[in-house]
Amino acid sequence: MAVLYNVMLSDTGDNKTTYYSSNTKTTVVTNSAVRAGSESIEVRENSNFYLAVSYANSYKSVELPVCPDEISDSTTANFPLQSVIGSSSPFAAYVGTGAREISFSMTLHREMPGNIENVLELLRASVYPKYTNSAVIPPVTRFVFGKFGVKGVVTNVNFTWKKPLVQNTFALCEVSVSITGLPTKVVDATELGYSLDPFKNSAMPNYTSTLW
Repeated sequence: MAVLYNVMLSDTGDNKTTYYSSNTKTTVVTNSAVRAGSESIEVRENSNFYLAVSYANSYKSVELPVCPDEISDSTTANFPLQSVIGSSSPFAAYVGTGAREISFSMTLHREMPGNIENVLELLRASVYPKYTNSAVIPPVTRFVFGKFGVKGVVTNVNFTWKKPLVQNTFALCEVSVSITGLPTKVVDATELGYSLDPFKNSAMPNYTSTLW
């Protein structure tokens, strides 16, 4: 049987949790000194990796056993140039700042900790609304990878199923996600937070709604 992951080991103590990156098994250590040497250890103060999808009065969340190797985090601004009579230089007029556009990929394997099917089903649900008798309710999705957080609307989720087949089920799935992060209010430069979480989305919310 092919080796699927390179195992990373640590002897830093019992206060650790094992997660998986796209092609490696990673030990996440909290509140523990890391011994220098040949070990490959990812240290995080917050080891929460999770996905949550909420509608107006209901939600679901699931722990993610995987952290993307890289995350693209992009924001654009619109500064059209305006010609000024008698000036050799145009004037840049501010029109607006676009949304925070996030994209990443991760590989899920059915031998990872937890129920991977729950993760895949919730990822699929993140691009579908919920219908009621009076309204169409779009989903609001939150991803947290340690101190990185984004909350908004998923605009694309792509599954690439890969062998081996185990009991007629593809064991590997490469997932690509694009999400538009939206602040809850108009934000100016002085109100932005930590670079990995400018809109303060990485803390797990205390949902008062019910599970769906």
